[in-house]
Amino acid sequence: MDKFQTSSTTLAPDVKKVLFDILADELKACLPFVVGLARRSRDQWRRLCGHGWTGRVQELHDARDTFLNTIATRIGIVERALRLAEFFTDLSGQTLPEHAEFDRVKNELTAFKAETFDPWQSIEDLKDILAASFPLTRQELDAIGNGHYPPNDWFLVDEPKPF
Repeated sequence: MDKFQTSSTTLAPDVKKVLFDILADELKACLPFVVGLARRSRDQWRRLCGHGWTGRVQELHDARDTFLNTIATRIGIVERALRLAEFFTDLSGQTLPEHAEFDRVKNELTAFKAETFDPWQSIEDLKDILAASFPLTRQELDAIGNGHYPPNDWFLVDEPKPF
C-alpha cells in the first residue's frame, strides 16, 4: 500500500513529488544544526572544564545532571532527524546523503556522553578527569614553575605545609 494513500484517495504523482521535495528540503535545512551539536557539546565541555581548572569543581559537579540532560536531548534531536531520513527513504526509495551524516553525529554524541559521564559519578571522579585533561603536561608545568618559586613570606606563615 502506498504510504501517501489516504482512506479514500491516492495522492497524485505531482503532489507526492512536492511532498518528497518538502521533506528532503527540511532534512537538508536541519543538517548544519544537527552536525554542529557534537562540536558544540565538546566545546561546552571544554568551557566547563575551564571552570573546574580554576577551582570551581563543586559548581561543575553540581551542573553534571543539567549538562547530561542537555547531551541526552541533543541525542534525541539527532534520532528524530534520523527517523525523518528513514521515513523519506521508506517513502521514496532514495537515501539522502544527510542520513549518513546524522548517523555519524549520533554516534559521536553517544560516544561523548559515554566517555564524559560514565567515568564521572562523584566529585572525586571529576577531579581525576580534570587533572587528566588539564591542557598542560607535567613537563610543561615543571618548565613554567622552574625559577618561579613561592615568595619567602609563604614559608614564614605558621600553617601546616602541604609537603
